[in-house]
Amino acid sequence: MRQKNHSEGPDMEALMERLVRLERKVRDLTKDKSTTEKEIKFLDISRACAYLGISRTSLYTLMRTGALPYTMVGKQRRLIMTDLTRYLESNYLANPDENY
Repeated sequence: MRQKNHSEGPDMEALMERLVRLERKVRDLTKDKSTTEKEIKFLDISRACAYLGISRTSLYTLMRTGALPYTMVGKQRRLIMTDLTRYLESNYLANPDENY
């Protein structure tokens, strides 16, 4: 059986404390990163039209039919960038000429 060395104990405790501090720092950094990734970018009607490359009338039609979700900020409509991107991706045609 191995004898316990007295000099081994304090070093192990110091390493464990250091490990705990590092784990906390990593957790804090990960938490900060996840909140910045979850930030929501809202676009007004004119910017949403420019992003989608469509007219205001077409955008209002998409919102009215439920194809594009929106929210009201006061009396103004706002669209979330990820919703616009999702809409573009779901309506993307790789070879549009083949469908005609």
